[in-house]
Amino acid sequence: MLSQKKWLEVRDLFFCHRLPGRLTEEQVAALLGVTVFEVRLLVRGGMLSPLGRPAKNARKYFCSVEVEAYARERTWLDRASRLLAKAVHEKNAPQHGRVAAPNRFRGQEAGPASVVPANIGGNGV
Repeated sequence: MLSQKKWLEVRDLFFCHRLPGRLTEEQVAALLGVTVFEVRLLVRGGMLSPLGRPAKNARKYFCSVEVEAYARERTWLDRASRLLAKAVHEKNAPQHGRVAAPNRFRGQEAGPASVVPANIGGNGV
């Protein structure tokens, strides 16, 4: 949830005649219609790229021209929506007792828990 000050800044963004050159995560979220957390997932998934090479814990800025183009492109929005849905599914899978697909958002890989040996009893069946 955005604070009142941040919300006023985002609201002012919609009424400006020209977007600033670089946008914050909150501004990007407002333009794309997603949350700030989902912007971070899009960055982690490779759908958005911040300007420069910011550290993981640094404030990230985005090119307003790119973000505006993404907001108008249906295919990009479709891919982003699928990526976000997959991320939520993977996050919620352990809560429902399901085995999630490999988590490409945190660099974790699926373990060998789902591998079952073909010849368990040694009788060739």
